[in-house]
Amino acid sequence: MVSIPEAIDRKENCEKACGMVDLHAQAVCPDHDPVEIAICLGSSCFARGNSENLEILEKYAQSHSAGIAVRLTGQLCQDQCQDGPNLMIGGKLHHNVTAARLRELLRQLGSSSQEDHGTS
Repeated sequence: MVSIPEAIDRKENCEKACGMVDLHAQAVCPDHDPVEIAICLGSSCFARGNSENLEILEKYAQSHSAGIAVRLTGQLCQDQCQDGPNLMIGGKLHHNVTAARLRELLRQLGSSSQEDHGTS
């Protein structure tokens, strides 16, 4: 499990340069641009479930078998704490993302990627 201080250290190392934290980048499919998944590392979202979601996303980015390219980044607080935990997948913001909901979103992401490759 990634601790809050560990995530904060990651965030602070990149915060001044770009406002985002590159947690993991993996290119699996050279024919497609990676899907960017940005997770809020603000203290409220992190405490409300994004600590667990970060673990799920890191495992997914390292071992996904759907054959898709994923770029996992962390974001600073987006001032939507009341709707957290928040994360963005492919430019679409998702609120109240529980671990179960995240797994479903990732399953859908894998399904849409297979359709793009003609393997559904």
